[in-house]
Order: sequence, then C-alpha cells, then structure tokens
Amino acid sequence: MPYSLQLVSINTATFGLSRANAHWGFPLDTPFHTILMSYWMCGPADIHGISAGVGPSFHDAGFFDFNFNTGSIDFRGGGYPSSVIFYNGSFTTPAPPGQRRHVMMSVDTLTQTVQLYINDQNIPVTGTWIGTPPFNFRILTGGNIWRWTVEGPSPGLAPAMGDAWVSNTPSFVDLSIAANRRKFIAVDLTPVDLGDTGTNPFGYQPAMYMSVRAGGVPNDILLNRGAGGGAWSAFGGWTPTFQDPGACTLPPLPPTTLVMDNVVATTEIAPLSVNLVSLAWSDDRGHHFGSPVTQPIGQDGQYVTSLQWQRLGMARDRVFEASWSVPMHTALQGAWLTAEPADADEPPKEDR
Repeated sequence: MPYSLQLVSINTATFGLSRANAHWGFPLDTPFHTILMSYWMCGPADIHGISAGVGPSFHDAGFFDFNFNTGSIDFRGGGYPSSVIFYNGSFTTPAPPGQRRHVMMSVDTLTQTVQLYINDQNIPVTGTWIGTPPFNFRILTGGNIWRWTVEGPSPGLAPAMGDAWVSNTPSFVDLSIAANRRKFIAVDLTPVDLGDTGTNPFGYQPAMYMSVRAGGVPNDILLNRGAGGGAWSAFGGWTPTFQDPGACTLPPLPPTTLVMDNVVATTEIAPLSVNLVSLAWSDDRGHHFGSPVTQPIGQDGQYVTSLQWQRLGMARDRVFEASWSVPMHTALQGAWLTAEPADADEPPKEDR
C-alpha cells in the first residue's frame, strides 16, 4: 500500500513550533561536522508572488537558517554567538509556490560541502564560508534548539510541512548518489515511509523526526519521534490542522532517462511474403554445406505444389539438406532425385 504523507499547516503568524532549553538529542557542547535534513512542505504565494518557506532554525545553538522566501541558507554560530554567520549561501528553487516540495540538504563543514536537492533535482548553492576553519556545528551548554521556524508571507497563508527528519549523521551523506535520496523520495517524487521513529533510512533514530503517522491527528506533528524525544509547543497558541485537500499541487514527473541497465531490446522480424523451403548440399559428405537455394511452398491448402531444383551440377557422395519454417502444419512425404551418370566414353578435356 502506498505511503500517505500528512502535511500539517503549522502557523498563522510568523513562527511555528518552539521549545526552549531543548537539545533534541544532538550532542551537547561537542563539535560535529555533518548534518542531513529531509522534509516535505507546501506553501502558497502571497499577493507579491513570494513563496512561503519552512525550515529549522537553531539560533541560540549555533546552527542554520534555511529560508525559501529569500532563497538563502545561513550557518550560524558553531561555538560562536548566534549573530556570527560562518556560511552564507543562496539558491533558486525550481518548484513554484503552491507545489509540494521535498527538500534534502547534506552538509560537511570540514570539506566545506553543501548539497541541496529539491524534488530530487540538484539545486546549485552559491555560498561563501566566512571566518577561520574548522566550521564545526556545536550546541552550547545553556543554548537552545528552540523553534522550527515557518516564514508565512501573511496570516492565513502559512505553509504546511511533514516528515521532517534531521540528524547529525555519523559520516557525510552524499546526495549525488541516487540510492541515498531513494531512502527519502522515490524516483516518481512520491514520499518514502521513514518509519514510526525515523529508523527506516539508516537503521538509527535521527535526533529530530516529526511525522503524523497513519490514523494520526494534526497535533501529532508536535511530537519528536527522534532520539531526542519530547514535544514542541505551538508558538502563539495556534492549533495545527491538516492542509486542505487541493491546496497543494503535485510536482510533475521528472523526464525519463535512458539507463542501460534497464534496457530490454526486442527484435521484430517482418513475416515472409511467401512460405519458403530451402535446399542446401554438401560435397564433402556433410562436413560443410553451401548457401541454401529457396523456393516458395505456397499457402496453406495449396497441396499440389511441387518444388524442383534442377541443374545442380556434378558431384560425388553429395549430401542434400532440406529445411523450412512456416506458420502452418507441414509434412515431408518424400523426395525424388534424378541423376545422370557422367559419360565414360567422353574424351578428357585438354589441360590448359
């Protein structure tokens, strides 16, 4: 049964989900350099045509901002005050407002690698690293991972989100490898079930995982099903609701590409205009045969057809072979050979 993604409209103001003084399972006061994020979202446009955005914000912890409104990615802190930005990047999304987006981002600060995929398409990110390496992520003691920020363009036009999965992965996850993306999004751009606790992709719980499971209610989006546990609160006292049916359009299917491993080649042979019988012969007692000579046997029901091969030359110990393959019932009832011996009294020809 196909997996059914539940998108929840999560705010009617500026900010969405928050919880102060929570670290959500990320290592506390311990630098780490890889991060992987996956989530689904859909947001309408405001009257200016600016798409709504959604993304995790970890201001006090020194983490990152990801903003669809401005097309920007900022990495902040890393042991520094949250006002310090050590990476600033920009991108252009191919998905128009109101279309469902799947967002994947993988970062390795040691190699200064930032990969962004939207609806399974590689999105180039133009960015600048600021400051002195190493650019490690670091959640300080007393710091907060305190909200999942939603940049709604105006009240009543907030986006919806679902299946938000964020982890400080043990090693860098290369999104250019399709198998890594298939753990989260299928080739036809449909969602992949990440499991009740988010363990399906890699076999371990991510630090943060927010999903409404089958039969669940919108408030389930407040639960952190990841290793950090706990629950969010709705910033400003709003109530989560499922996104209205039809409010989000599905992305078009990606263009098909030719993958050689998936090619099945077939050969179609045109039917013969007539049914043929072939005769070949060998003058070395069957070791080698020459090219066959063919004749039409006629159509089904033409029983009086008689085939004759004449003027076949001279030979000794000749072997004949008759063959045919026709789309009707056939039977070989006999064959007759008329041979004339060579004239022994004929004088030999002169050598020339």
